[in-house]
Parts: sequence; structure tokens; C-alpha cells
Amino acid sequence: PVTPPPVSPPEPSPNSSDRVAAPSAVQNPVPPAPKPVVESAGDTTPSANVVRADTSQSLRIPPTPSEPNALVPTPTNGSATAVTDNASQGRFSPTFGTRFVVRTFESDVYGPFPGALITSEPQPGSPLHQLKLTTGDIITRLDDARVRSAMELEIHARDTSVRFLSKSTGKVQVGVIYIDEYRFFDESGPTAPGTPCRHAADVRIP
Repeated sequence: PVTPPPVSPPEPSPNSSDRVAAPSAVQNPVPPAPKPVVESAGDTTPSANVVRADTSQSLRIPPTPSEPNALVPTPTNGSATAVTDNASQGRFSPTFGTRFVVRTFESDVYGPFPGALITSEPQPGSPLHQLKLTTGDIITRLDDARVRSAMELEIHARDTSVRFLSKSTGKVQVGVIYIDEYRFFDESGPTAPGTPCRHAADVRIP
């Protein structure tokens, strides 16, 4: 007997009700991950959760321990007072017309600092007399150079800035004196006339 070939099921037509729908596009796509917030240097509206590393703050930087500033009181531990008790102590400066003790002083607030303590009244017409400096004042800088030795007192001439700690006010002040390189002093007064020193009215004390 002849066996008939197998019959394949009919292909569904495009309009057939038994058509299987193809999967559609994703209906609810997953949102992309948010990008990290990056601020530029010129961004003036930083986000609330961003901490800027360049935020400026008004800071009060304390002075260095090596020298007082304008808020330092007069040293009260006796280091300066013990020297001024005897006005004959120290080295006489022929340039400044007064005696000094050059040493390291102690401030009970800011620690040690170098300077030259005035141990005798500056002579009339002397450079320090222009600033009305007196016994007990401490010179800490001349032309912005720290006074660490007696030689520092003899190497300046003409307009010279003076930074000193005032005994009467306990504050650091800065003034300008005029040093005549041809005018010298000894304990009795000027030894050479030189040129007239400037008056105190010409000296700036900020």
C-alpha cells in the first residue's frame, strides 16, 4: 500500500486570530544613574550637599612666637624690669646716643623674642629721641631686620624704620627715624655736629 506524505499544518495568515504578538519596546525604562555633582570654580550656586574646598574664611592668624604683635602686653615676668633697675647696664651706642642690652626677652603671652632694651634716656638730638623712646622700651627690628646683636644698631643710616615694644602702652609701634652717618654721640652728648636731626613731627607712628 502507498503511504501518503505527511501534511504540514497551514501557515497562519497575517490577519489570523491566532497570531502571536512580537514583544514590544520596554514600557518602563530604567532611568540612568545620576551623574556626580561637579562644581566649577566659577559656579556661584553650589548644591546643598556639596562642600567646596575653596571656601574662604576670615581667620585671625596668631603671631609667631619669635616676636610680639600690637596686642602683646609689656613682659611681666621681670626679665625686662630687672635690667632697667640699673641704667648703667648695657652697651652705649654712638649712633643712637643711648645704652642698650641686647638679649632675648620673654613675653608671658607669645614666648621669647630678641630685641634691644633701652637702659638710659636717649640724648637730645639722637635718633631715638625723635620717636620719644625712653628707658624700658625694646627695639625689635630696624629696617625690618631683627635686632639680635649690638652690631645691628650701628649699620643703619638715614631713613630707618624702627619697630619697638613700648613699655608705657605694652604695644608694638613702628616709626621712622633719621640717622646721620656723620653724627655720633658719647655719654656726654654729640661728638660731631653733623646735620640737624629731624623733628618728632616729621616721624610717622602708625
